[in-house]
Amino acid sequence: SQTDYNTLLEWVKSVCEKYELTVNNFESTSWGDGMALGALLHTLDNTFEFEKILHLNEREENIDLIMKKADSLGIYGLENIVNGEGEIDK
Repeated sequence: SQTDYNTLLEWVKSVCEKYELTVNNFESTSWGDGMALGALLHTLDNTFEFEKILHLNEREENIDLIMKKADSLGIYGLENIVNGEGEIDK
């Protein structure tokens, strides 16, 4: 529902603000560099070294680090979240 969507978006915004990241929606290029996903993953497991993905121009390496950590935590399917244009699939 739209309410659930907005609630999730507000939570994502509040988490990402702590990392000085701006997320405006789920269709934004905010997701393309892996930073927002990395911030969310770091909130789930603080052993994930968020500072390793602070290379904004290294999208593929950022996403690869995130996927490996997520897999090690039993979180699968994140590769389906970020598509080639850096948008969140609905």
